[in-house]
Amino acid sequence: MAIFESSSQSKIRIDDTERLECALENAQNINKHTEYVLRVQRGPNKENRWTVSRRYRDFAALHVSLQHANIDLPIPPKKLIGNMQPSFVAERQVALQNYINEVLKHQVLVLSLPVRSFLDPSNYPLTIAEQALQTMSIALRGDGHYELKAALPDIGWRIRKHYFLVNESVSQTNCLLSWQSYGPDYTLNSKDLQTAFKSLQNISVSVFDVL
Repeated sequence: MAIFESSSQSKIRIDDTERLECALENAQNINKHTEYVLRVQRGPNKENRWTVSRRYRDFAALHVSLQHANIDLPIPPKKLIGNMQPSFVAERQVALQNYINEVLKHQVLVLSLPVRSFLDPSNYPLTIAEQALQTMSIALRGDGHYELKAALPDIGWRIRKHYFLVNESVSQTNCLLSWQSYGPDYTLNSKDLQTAFKSLQNISVSVFDVL
């Protein structure tokens, strides 16, 4: 997958629910293939924008990953001969713009990891699920009370929330465990965040009798 991305220096806090807009700015022929330059913007802030280069096969791969949603999307057909001609490239650019416009009309697709990774690969790598599985394996191995049995399919629309089937070692009970990463941006650094979590252990709640 061809990815050449330049991000804004003044990056704002990321919200997974913010609207993404995409415009195919131009196309360029590189090493006997065509790359389409996409300008993507998150939310209303025009400073929060970047560019990503994609080939037709990247659009085709995205289309395959979205077919399970059972939504009719107008992906232009593949062409083997004459696909480098300027007139055809211009025509395909328009068709691909129409395709991505249709994708962004559907909220269920916009919030999916394939679309987010296609438009914003630096913040939404396709390895998010693998990273979650590795983190949980290490965490449970150190705990000793639970055994990780399997990673479960996605539940709901939250991209960064993952679910696992774990087994409690004493009662041999299967449990559902959910895990969510901090995300690409968070307010506190790691040291201050750990201090904040530790301070929660010292919180005491007073109980008053009701007369």
